[in-house]
Amino acid sequence: MSDQRKDLEAIRKQAARKGWRVERGKGYYKMWCPCGEHWKTVKLTPSNPNYTRNLLGQLRRATCWDKEKADEEGSQ
Repeated sequence: MSDQRKDLEAIRKQAARKGWRVERGKGYYKMWCPCGEHWKTVKLTPSNPNYTRNLLGQLRRATCWDKEKADEEGSQ
């Protein structure tokens, strides 16, 4: 298994731990955030070597990926 595929599997597991709904399609995963407003399709075999880094950036910017962290900082 390639390093990139391992990284994508780790992201999938992290999403599940954060309460995201994760479903596997043919050649991709689809992930929905707990709030129900955001979703992301994740390719299983991306051709871009920066896909994992770009994916994490998109999740942080456009979804509730880091919501727990923001909630903790806001309550202090």
